[in-house]
Amino acid sequence: MRASLEEILQKEKIMVIDGSMSTALEVLGANLSNTLWTASVLRDQPELVRQVRYDYLKAGADCGITCSYQGTIPGLLKAGCSKEEAEELITRSVTLFKEARDQWWNEEGKDSGRPYPLCLAGIGPYGAYAFSYMTAGANAAGGCCTTTCTHIEQVTEARKRYLLSGNPKRSR
Repeated sequence: MRASLEEILQKEKIMVIDGSMSTALEVLGANLSNTLWTASVLRDQPELVRQVRYDYLKAGADCGITCSYQGTIPGLLKAGCSKEEAEELITRSVTLFKEARDQWWNEEGKDSGRPYPLCLAGIGPYGAYAFSYMTAGANAAGGCCTTTCTHIEQVTEARKRYLLSGNPKRSR
């Protein structure tokens, strides 16, 4: 059932990745016109995120990217989440992928001859966080903010930790 990326590519040679999360969510009626973008749907309508994941797997995706591109701890805090809620939202993006994958796998995947789909961590660029949350719409090309490498590492490492663990309380 489960295999590593290397094992799958040795057998399959190519893998199909899922498609756009934002476009698919908008088709389902989600409003993404806010600083959280797809993370707002992760927070407010997680069933839509799960549905998009399921639909992509059913359409032939061999792997999927978590709905965590715009989810950062500082950005979620600024949007009104507590630290615990922010941690849980990032972890939820993995959980929703796994739920959709398990549903698809049990319904048709295990009998399809396709590999067990891989979950890929969606860690958006620091610039997406900086532009949306730190500049309040300032021109990104015009030196929108100043920051340190340490701050960039902290923002990125926190997301990696929660995405990898699936449990924000677990330390690596």
